[in-house]
Amino acid sequence: WANIPASALFSGDTTATLSVQGRSTIDGAQFRCIATSCNADTSNAATLTVSSSATAAAGTVAGVPGLINYQGSALDSAGKPMKNQTISLKLSVLDSSSTGAAVYVETHNATTNVSGHFAIQLGGGTAILGTFDSVGWANGRNKYLKTELSQNGTWVNLGTSQLVSVPYALHAGSASYSSQAGTIRDSAGNVFSVGYSNGQPTLVAAPGSGSASNPGSFACGQSINYAGESYPTVQIGTQCWFQKNVNAGSMIQGANDQTNNSVLEKYCYNNDTANCAIYGGLYQWAEAVQYQNGASNTTSPSPAFSGNVKGICPTGWHVPNGFDFGLLTLFCGGENFAGDVLKSKSNHWNIYNNMYKYSYNSNFLAFPSGYRRDDGYFFCIGTNVWFWNSDEFSTESKCRSIKYDGVNFSDDQNAKNFGFSVRCLKD
Repeated sequence: WANIPASALFSGDTTATLSVQGRSTIDGAQFRCIATSCNADTSNAATLTVSSSATAAAGTVAGVPGLINYQGSALDSAGKPMKNQTISLKLSVLDSSSTGAAVYVETHNATTNVSGHFAIQLGGGTAILGTFDSVGWANGRNKYLKTELSQNGTWVNLGTSQLVSVPYALHAGSASYSSQAGTIRDSAGNVFSVGYSNGQPTLVAAPGSGSASNPGSFACGQSINYAGESYPTVQIGTQCWFQKNVNAGSMIQGANDQTNNSVLEKYCYNNDTANCAIYGGLYQWAEAVQYQNGASNTTSPSPAFSGNVKGICPTGWHVPNGFDFGLLTLFCGGENFAGDVLKSKSNHWNIYNNMYKYSYNSNFLAFPSGYRRDDGYFFCIGTNVWFWNSDEFSTESKCRSIKYDGVNFSDDQNAKNFGFSVRCLKD
């Protein structure tokens, strides 16, 4: 496979040609193309002609299209992938905050694949508010992308996430060199570093001082300071996750249950705080959701949870639910693939040589923290990890698990008084 991105074109060009030299068998059976036009001759070369509709906006770097690639996953109301379907999407660019005013809105019709994934380009849809070229990318204010899916004639909000990097052409008109090495400063004084995403250079906000007490200053990739611990973060698809397990609270002995006593409590594997420092704490389900709406390990919350459950996470973050884990799973290739993608590529997994089935690393860095059983004993450190889900399942709670000898990110349920790990997800 070969790809000719529109960014490879020079200003004013509208076509590019790829010549593939080889034996005559490359024609037909061994040559396949997906493009606006495809011509194969009858000699030993196949010629692919690609027509580009991209144009360079005034004031941008010549040859770079005013579009942003966007991939996502479509789930129905039950959290199941919408496979091989034509879907309607609405994308809104919001100014300043996740609840800010929309400065640009467009709609798309897209087709999902066998996993429910879709791929579109922001700026390439049908505009219903504003124009993409008029978005003030360099005005010094953060931009957020809100995604909505049409279900039964109603727009359902799939989430809003900060656009933490933008194609460099969208900033070029107001960028200038900075005295800070390796960075660019725009006309508003914002400092950016230059990185690459899918082979394209992007401007990424320079690291700041985001914290749990000041989430407004946060951009995913920065660390969060919470309860005396620093938590790196990682962007996976449209989601921003803690890059390590929560390790908050005071350790209690595994023989005791955690209680609703206004003190955040945790277990450390084998009652050893050194294990908490590496693998994070272990929490019973009710402690993880912080007894919200009267939830306990023997009773259901009343009323039932709706929306995000903050639980033991800092302000602006929450304990993931089934929908959240479903999206993460799809972003990482599906349930039968994602477990290996999410594992930390480290020797904390005891069976290290059997750990790898795929080379892709999501940087989620799942460690094999084991679990605390309901009788107070600890098991499976180095081989397994379970993450609590805020959703209930009958008298139990949902969770996700990864095992040393598998590649699955399994959707399970367990007794609420087991001690499992918790990962926080950005609201």
